[in-house]
Amino acid sequence: MSHILCGVPKGSVQELVLFLLYCTDVTNIVERHGVTAHSYADDTQLYVHYKTQECATEASRLMTCIEELDTWMASNLLN
Repeated sequence: MSHILCGVPKGSVQELVLFLLYCTDVTNIVERHGVTAHSYADDTQLYVHYKTQECATEASRLMTCIEELDTWMASNLLN
């Protein structure tokens, strides 16, 4: 048996509102880094378009974005 320390009941109005708020934060972080995102339901894909000579720069930008998303998710108790 485990005790739940945070959350909202599944199917409640609060669940949908919190999910939308989380999605907005993710979108803001992605846009701040100039990365493109495609979301469907609870799945989000990040991608960048670049020329071959820009590979290292774009890979670094994408990794910085992912690291910020990881920090944000950890601070919001998300996996």
